[in-house]
Formats: sequence, C-alpha cells, structure tokens
Amino acid sequence: MYLTMLGAADIEYGTRVTELLKLEKVPFNGSLWIFMTNAGEWRLMIATPLVDQIGPAKTYQRLITALKNVRTAESADLLRRLWVVSPKEKLYKALRGVFGKAKDVTGMRISNSSVEGIPIEDSYFYQVR
Repeated sequence: MYLTMLGAADIEYGTRVTELLKLEKVPFNGSLWIFMTNAGEWRLMIATPLVDQIGPAKTYQRLITALKNVRTAESADLLRRLWVVSPKEKLYKALRGVFGKAKDVTGMRISNSSVEGIPIEDSYFYQVR
C-alpha cells in the first residue's frame, strides 16, 4: 500500500507536459503517471524513441528544454520525477499491449493489478500508442 496519492496538481502537470510535447513536436509514444513502489513515489513515464536514438541523458535534456514553459511551484520536484523510457521497455510494452489500440486512454487507471506479470500498484494514463 502506498502513502502518496496522485494529486490534482500532478494530473494537471502531466496533462500540460503531454500537450507541450505534442506542440513542441517531441516524438513520444506514451505518457502516464505510475507509482513506483521501490521509490515510494509517482513517476511521470514518457516513452520516446529518443531514448534509443540519443540515449537517456540527452533525452532528458531535450525534454527539459521543451518543458521550460511548464512552471509550477513544484517544478523542480516534478522534473525530477520524469522517467524517460524506450517504447521497447518491458513495462511500457506490456501497457501498450493492453491499451495501445484504445482510441483514448486519457484518465484511465490501473490499480492493484498486474499486466503481463508486472505488478502495478497505481497508474494514470494520458497516451499509450
């Protein structure tokens, strides 16, 4: 059981990030909040082919540059909770297998479940393709 709830500010931040990535034409396949049990906190997962093309460090730099206009009182903490992954990452592939054909996944959640044997304590989706 987790102690940290995903708040309205987090959900709004994820919405703004997803919209800005589209506006800035940053290639990405998916965006979603996922509770990371090991870390004890929520992470905003961004699945992007940039991880495979230029590596995670340069991908983070590209995202931080693209997100410079998304400022909130908690910006530093929210940026720290970004998690960039390849669309080939095991967890993301499992989620895409379940939700990839859905017309719109915005606001969908998986809680206290597993996908392809991967436990998911809680999640909140914006885009999965």
